[in-house]
Amino acid sequence: MRLDTGAALANSKNDVLAEVERLTGLTFEQFRRTVLLAQGEFDAFLLADDSMRAELLEKITGTDIYKRISLRVYEEFSRRRNDLAQRKAVAKSATDALLSDQDRIDKEQQLAAQLEAHKALTAKADALQASVARLERREATRAAL
Repeated sequence: MRLDTGAALANSKNDVLAEVERLTGLTFEQFRRTVLLAQGEFDAFLLADDSMRAELLEKITGTDIYKRISLRVYEEFSRRRNDLAQRKAVAKSATDALLSDQDRIDKEQQLAAQLEAHKALTAKADALQASVARLERREATRAAL
């Protein structure tokens, strides 16, 4: 029964237990242990298993938020650690794909040789175009004569 309104909290024992849990945030066992602590039965609390004691203390003191924060921090840390590992793997495969010093030198030498060949061919093409232009002028002159 509610003291402020006189209304019944529930109609059955199970309903009462559910309402007490809803209002206090503690199970019946946790509530009982909390009341016993206040009544000097601290040894009953001490004899409870570790998880029960930890859960009860978290609820009594309101520190369960730190547990949730800790879990979120750990999850974020794990996610970022995995992301970093993936990025390192990508970087390693990219590094492995790079040329060795000797391969780079060989490629640079091939490129230099190809550039020289290109310059030579360009010069030859220019000379041939000049010859064609001379021949065209000569032919034009001959036709004019």
